[in-house]
This record gives sequence, structure tokens and C-alpha cells, in this order.
Amino acid sequence: MSFRLGVAALLLAAAIAGPARGTEVEEEVAQCRKTCLRQCGVQFQGCLRAVAAPAPGQQADRPARQQAQCAKARASCQKSCDTDCNT
Repeated sequence: MSFRLGVAALLLAAAIAGPARGTEVEEEVAQCRKTCLRQCGVQFQGCLRAVAAPAPGQQADRPARQQAQCAKARASCQKSCDTDCNT
């Protein structure tokens, strides 16, 4: 009888601890993604500013093409956030 009670207690403890740990991991992943995506946005805005106001001595060569490259870099950054934060 006490063996069954002990097993039941262990199963109950595992059931209680399981979801809490999963929720904690989900929160960490969400925070990682939020921080990573924010950084991607900062890099994207910096890229757009560089296109809009090129450095002295540089000329704005095909701004639409450069803006597209900024968007492509942002998409790549966002994809890496998914990979990096889910591992």
C-alpha cells in the first residue's frame, strides 16, 4: 500500500513539475525571440538609414535595390532567431 502511495506521489509531483518546466521553457524561447527580433529591427533600420544617407564619398547606387537587400537581410535575421531560440 505504501509503495503505491509513493508511486502516486511521484507521478503527481512529475505532473505538477512537468507543465511548469514546459511553460518556463516557452517563456525563455519567447523572450529570446523578442530580443532577437528587436535586434533584427535595429539592424534593419540602420541599413535603411545607411541607404537613405550614404557615407561621405559614397553615392546612393540604386536605393530600391539596396532597400531590398536590407529587407532580405532582415528576413534572414528573423529566420535565424527561430533557429537560435528553439535550440
